[in-house]
Amino acid sequence: MYTEFTEFCSDRSADLSFNIKEGKMQSEELKATINEEVSIITSLTEKIGELTKSIASADKDLQAATKIREEEAADFKKEEKELMEVVSMLERALAIIEKEMKKGSASMMQLQSASNLKQAFAAMVQASMFSEADASRLTSLLQSEDDQGLNLTAHDPRVYKSHSGGILGTLEDLKDKADQELEDARIKETEASRNYEKLKLSLTNEMKNSKKQLAESKRYIAASKEKKSTAEEDLSVTSKTLNEDMVALGDLHKDCMTKATDYEVESKSRSDELKAISTAKKILVEKTGGAETSVYGFDQVSFMQVARATMGVDHMEAVDYVHSLSRRQHAPLLAQLANNMAAVMRENSYSEEDKFAKVKDMIRDMIVKLEAEQKKTADKIAYCSKEMAETKASQKDITDQLDAVTTELDQMTSRSEKLTEDVAMLETALKDIQVSQVEMDKLRKEEKAIYTKQRADLEQGVEGVKLALQVLNEYYQKAGESGSATGIIEMLELVESDFSKSLAEIISVEEAAAATYESETKENAVETATKTGDSKFKSKEIVRLAESISERKSDLAGVKEKYDAVMDYLAKLKEDCVVKAPSYKEKKAKRDAEIAGLKEAQRILEEETALVQQKASTRWHFRGNVNSLEAGD
Repeated sequence: MYTEFTEFCSDRSADLSFNIKEGKMQSEELKATINEEVSIITSLTEKIGELTKSIASADKDLQAATKIREEEAADFKKEEKELMEVVSMLERALAIIEKEMKKGSASMMQLQSASNLKQAFAAMVQASMFSEADASRLTSLLQSEDDQGLNLTAHDPRVYKSHSGGILGTLEDLKDKADQELEDARIKETEASRNYEKLKLSLTNEMKNSKKQLAESKRYIAASKEKKSTAEEDLSVTSKTLNEDMVALGDLHKDCMTKATDYEVESKSRSDELKAISTAKKILVEKTGGAETSVYGFDQVSFMQVARATMGVDHMEAVDYVHSLSRRQHAPLLAQLANNMAAVMRENSYSEEDKFAKVKDMIRDMIVKLEAEQKKTADKIAYCSKEMAETKASQKDITDQLDAVTTELDQMTSRSEKLTEDVAMLETALKDIQVSQVEMDKLRKEEKAIYTKQRADLEQGVEGVKLALQVLNEYYQKAGESGSATGIIEMLELVESDFSKSLAEIISVEEAAAATYESETKENAVETATKTGDSKFKSKEIVRLAESISERKSDLAGVKEKYDAVMDYLAKLKEDCVVKAPSYKEKKAKRDAEIAGLKEAQRILEEETALVQQKASTRWHFRGNVNSLEAGD
């Protein structure tokens, strides 16, 4: 029995040690998971802070740019209105002067006598050619031109040498300059508007992407917090189970050590008892041999045997031994056997030999029965040991398979989720590129239309001025005039130069804008192709992973089914073997003791049988001698 208990201690200790090892490994893994999620949460929190600042900064920049754009647009509208009024006023002045020149009215005489434009305007106001307000504005305009070094209000004999032609040329020059300023202002406004739209698109896309990343980061933080919470709960349960296993291992060690100590004490006590009995037996043999012979006169019969023979049936040693054995082993069958043996020994209808023979048969039958039960128990234990070993080996193999498939499935699922997120981000980026390209195409189309119109107007203007110069040069060469012609031709040449310069500038601006557009379009095309290819590749990988995940889930279901079957069978084995294993071992030890006791009773019975037979023979011999003596007398 002690051997089986030792095996139980060893097996239970191994199981608890394995559970503690597994619990510590799970605790470390859960702690690592918690630390990893804490790191992720910290990183994402910092990222959210940066994204929030980036969104606020971009929004602030957009608001500032919008405010500046609105101020620039207001300034442009104001400047455009003023320039358009100037152009309109100059056109009216030119029309009036040309009209009066054709009529040859008296007001033209006053105009011709003016020494400068200021005086000419005053004469025109006096002649009611245009209002005093228009004259005042023209004078202010001329004063502004004088500040630039043109000195148009000073007397210039060359300008006024040929009637009013110099006045017309000067006013036309002013009108052209006003037209040019108006055109420049409009080009500048268009460029500023285009730059603002680009900046607005860039900042809007930046905020849009940042907001998307912000939402994703918040979603990831929520997922990480949930995963961290689950890991903490699992860690709490695992730690509790681990502590319970460690306490159970300590209690087991204490109990097993106590049992081992008790067994050693009991073994030593039994050894001392056997030693004392042996010594007593030796003393009886040595010291009572002569007395036994003198008293009983039986050379072949021992003192103990004679004592037993003189006892009553109820105190027959074999019966007493079986009774004692039944009490020690708590065996009802042995108690019943002892009672049956006693009943047979009391029966008067049997001879002494029949009584002993019948009791021997009863003991022999009981031994056979107990040995059969012991063999059945041994077979059961062997079966349980074999099945438990094989089932635990199968459990370990299937558990390893389950862990491997689960790990691979988790890795595939994580990879698929990551690829899905990448594809979503790529699709968003592609949409942003597409929107940006559409805006660029729209702006480029508008710029191209403005450029085409401006270039056509400027080229037509240059061509017109060139034709006018050609006509005037031919006319004045034929007329032989050069005084007034010089001023007109110089003004026209100046106008041609301004037109040519403006034409060159818009061509340069258009070429730069077209080059920038082409470059950005190519970059968008390359980026679109790259991201599209990446998206297609990752989408195919997602499909492939989905198929693999489906297969692995099917494999996992099969492995789980096997695992459940093994665990069910193991539970049945434990219920049938492990739970009852101590009773089997105790039963085996009990049966061994019962069988050994019955064999001892059988031996005692043999001795008692011999004693009874010898006693009967001695009595018969004694009676024969007495009868002989009586006959002799």
